Amino acid sequence: MIDGFEYSPSAFRKLSRSRKKELMVQWFHEHFEDPAVRLPYESAEGGYQWTWGGPYSADDEIQSEFSDVASFELMQEAVDEVQSDGLFDWAPVAESQSDDNASFESSAFDLEDFVGTRRDSAAASRGI
Repeated sequence: MIDGFEYSPSAFRKLSRSRKKELMVQWFHEHFEDPAVRLPYESAEGGYQWTWGGPYSADDEIQSEFSDVASFELMQEAVDEVQSDGLFDWAPVAESQSDDNASFESSAFDLEDFVGTRRDSAAASRGI
């Protein structure tokens, strides 16, 4: 699920290169965050206490999620964007902790159906 929608692998493959990259980065940020947001930091214990797993790598997580639908080069571009602020160790966001680990590939959303539904709704709201 990305931005509240589930994309089927075939729908994702049909997207433009820039949109794929944008969605991979967005997916990552929906599932992972800076550990400073919620994790306890204990300097005596060596830093962040990874109480919910981690640290997670953008490279590993993006490849794990998108390797069947995106090229390695495109995934690396998404990783580079995620890590552009210098953060390389990530923690899961709160919603991911209770997630059933549903993968991208098990998604059932069809982009074409969604676009058609939105067109129909827009036309109806204009009285067409």
